[in-house]
Amino acid sequence: MRAAVIPAGGIGDALLMMIAAHRLQMEGYAVTIYHRKLPELKSWFNTHRIEPDFEDLSAYDLIVLQNDNSLKSKELIRLFRSGNLPNLSVFYPTFEPKKHGEPTTLDQIFDASKPMADNIASSIARLLHVRETSKNNGLTPPENLTFKHYPKRVVIHASAGEKSKIWPLDNFIWIAKKLEKLGYHPVFALSPKERQSTNVPYEMPHFETLSDLAAYLYESGGLIGNDSGTGHLASNFHLPTVIVSNCPKRMKLWKPGWLNGEVITPPLWIPNLKGSRIRETRWRWLTPPRKVLKKFKNQMAFSSTSHNTA
Repeated sequence: MRAAVIPAGGIGDALLMMIAAHRLQMEGYAVTIYHRKLPELKSWFNTHRIEPDFEDLSAYDLIVLQNDNSLKSKELIRLFRSGNLPNLSVFYPTFEPKKHGEPTTLDQIFDASKPMADNIASSIARLLHVRETSKNNGLTPPENLTFKHYPKRVVIHASAGEKSKIWPLDNFIWIAKKLEKLGYHPVFALSPKERQSTNVPYEMPHFETLSDLAAYLYESGGLIGNDSGTGHLASNFHLPTVIVSNCPKRMKLWKPGWLNGEVITPPLWIPNLKGSRIRETRWRWLTPPRKVLKKFKNQMAFSSTSHNTA
């Protein structure tokens, strides 16, 4: 049997949907994952076939699609419902009947109160009619790397794919200074454009590929960052992780879901009423860096205790 898995465009989406791909592989399917960015991590998923894009899906016995409301998703759903595509199971992170229509018996609608990783694990188990769930996505570090080889190195990921998700850089720098006084080695992971235009008084390593970033992160002690795929990668490695985000409701679903890290958002008691949207528009100033630092210190202490107890 052959299966295709088609995640949404983000690298975090791809890492998460690899949970479904790996489970399908474990159940005997020959699986191909189609994603434009994930081939950069092929060496980390060495038992899986990863391709940047598809041309013809007719040869597959099962297609698993993460719906992102894109034209591509809508077209695949249309082809399936018109009888021109084999078995299609649509994984809906969010579902609106008026927008998406009647779900099929293969479709999976996620529980917005649980992380994506848990939803995907339970959805693929239901689809395959198996009881046990697993969040294992098949990620395997290259043998030349050592987990937490630099335990005091803290990666600060001050980038994000959307500007609306970016916390003030000055807050990250304040945290870095405090971490340095505590004996940590903070480094900043920024996009190439940000590295050229940002004056950060800390090391800013250059990563040619996602694999380079993954290797650096895997050997580090932990991560503090914006809501982005890098947070999912750190959680996938079971590193202490603290993510700063603008939306408490959204992060119930989108929080990194492997290691139980921390997500810091503006307090829910701050009004977000239509017309003012104070929490939504002022979240950067409603999320104090002291709280982020405290949560990260707790994460590191817990990680150290768990490691010593194990």
